[in-house]
Amino acid sequence: MNDWRSSAATINPERFELERRLLIEQAIAAFPESFRKRAYGIQFSLDAKLALTKDSISRLKLMIELFWEQFHRFREVLENPEGCLRRRRGERASGELLPLPARRYSSSGSSSSSSVASASSTKSSSINRSRKR
Repeated sequence: MNDWRSSAATINPERFELERRLLIEQAIAAFPESFRKRAYGIQFSLDAKLALTKDSISRLKLMIELFWEQFHRFREVLENPEGCLRRRRGERASGELLPLPARRYSSSGSSSSSSVASASSTKSSSINRSRKR
């Protein structure tokens, strides 16, 4: 860059940040309507991650890491589109259903879950009585 932006980050960081935001807004505004909401969301997420950095070197390092992370995701989509679509839809390979263990009964002959249920119903009935007062 041969304009003021090449050194503006060190000379006038506030102006640089303002210009950066304006350029991003202009770029997103040029997107088709159907992509704008997603673009704003991605930019918001990126800005939130970058806000956690303490200095310009850390910010640059994080931007490079994020770039390569997205590059590898893009490459994976190109190399295995069906697998990526399956993961995105949450489809999983069919699996085996495992049987649940049988209920254990207490010595009184009732299941332990029914005694828990009766205890919770007693508690809820006492709560309902206190609300009516």
